[in-house]
Amino acid sequence: MPEITDLQIQQRMEQFSAAGATCDLTRQHHENLARAYGKIISVVERDRSKAASRRGVRS
Repeated sequence: MPEITDLQIQQRMEQFSAAGATCDLTRQHHENLARAYGKIISVVERDRSKAASRRGVRS
C-alpha cells in the first residue's frame, strides 16, 4: 500500500473542512426555509380564520 504524504493529508483535511462548511451552509439554508415556510403557513391560517369568521363559519 503506498504511503500517504503530508501534502495529501493536508489536501484531504482541506476537502473534509470544505465539505463540512458546505453541510453547515446547507443546514442553515434548510432552517431558514423551514422558518419562512412556517411564517407563510401561519399567515395563511390567520387569513383563513379571519375570512371564516367574517362568513360566520368556524374552522
